[in-house]
Amino acid sequence: MSLRVARAEAIGLRARPAVLPRMSFASMEARQCLLVRVESAEGAVGWGECWVNHPSWGIEERRVTLARAFLSRLVGSDVEEPYKALGALARPLFGPCRQAGVLGAFWAAISGVEMALWDLLGRTRGEPVWRLLSGMKAPSRPSFPAYASGIDPLRASEVVAAKKAEGFRAFKVRVGIEGDDARVTLEAARSAAGPEAFLMADFNGRMSVEDAIAFAGALRDLNLAWIEEPVWGDDVEGLAKVRAASPIPIAAGENLFGEENQRRAIERGSVSVLQPDVSKTGGLTSARRVCLAAVSAGIEYSPHYYSNAVGLAATLHMLASLPKPAWLELDANDNPLRTSLLARPFRFEDGGLFVPDGPGLGVEPDPAAIEAYRVA
Repeated sequence: MSLRVARAEAIGLRARPAVLPRMSFASMEARQCLLVRVESAEGAVGWGECWVNHPSWGIEERRVTLARAFLSRLVGSDVEEPYKALGALARPLFGPCRQAGVLGAFWAAISGVEMALWDLLGRTRGEPVWRLLSGMKAPSRPSFPAYASGIDPLRASEVVAAKKAEGFRAFKVRVGIEGDDARVTLEAARSAAGPEAFLMADFNGRMSVEDAIAFAGALRDLNLAWIEEPVWGDDVEGLAKVRAASPIPIAAGENLFGEENQRRAIERGSVSVLQPDVSKTGGLTSARRVCLAAVSAGIEYSPHYYSNAVGLAATLHMLASLPKPAWLELDANDNPLRTSLLARPFRFEDGGLFVPDGPGLGVEPDPAAIEAYRVA
């Protein structure tokens, strides 16, 4: 039995909440989303999402990459096996995209299309994506503990206290932003979180290898669960040097594009916690495979996810297909494209987010919300 794509399109969305997240290298100018919509000849629809946070024009770059490189060639294709079908489409494009220096857009496009194909297959078969990925009769768990992510250093104690009141037990604070004293910020966050809470620090690649090693030693007493991207996240050798000298676990993976680079980081000993992103680094299949490889190597995994609703649902399904629990990253900032996009919102209870039920990814974008946020 074949499953063929009859129609495919990319849909850009943009929202501008009052407060936008800041990183050590830049601030967001808007919350953006690039959805992938695929439809079978029988009328079943699948949804995916591509990572488009930075730069502000990334949504246009990825839309063109999707339309020219993937969507037009996807129509008429048999996608009964999403990973293989997409691999056949992507293989001839890898060389030209590498030559042109646009691998970020290439991997984001692959990720969003594969996500949509898994959703389409699940809806067609009446099965949830976690089951299609794993073959398990039940998910590894119905919900996953979420940590509040993207906390601004200027409001760290205030946001941590508010999220703690909502039921969160783990918190990740961005540090290294100009004008921020990371030590003071993390001390304030630790005080608000309490001694038993999980606390992480995200530098977004701010430091040199030497500074990162020194800083990790100076933060030893704060009992951090991990330091994320103390150096650039694609610097596999630099991360390995920091990890070897750091008393605190090192996390990275969101900027390691493709399964080959993720595995290289595992083999080189670059990370204590691997963080693939289902909308950015190669899709659901790739993320699941490298998480299993991390387990085999004795490394933890905790997928990165700092975007919007459809990809968050996909992250939950990927986690549910894996054999052991892991933290789910959940943006602490206001983002209508995560909280207002779906016809039925996510279920959050007792500090955890539940895996959406129903076939496919189990979520449905609200047509009214799409029109409200659609980029012309």
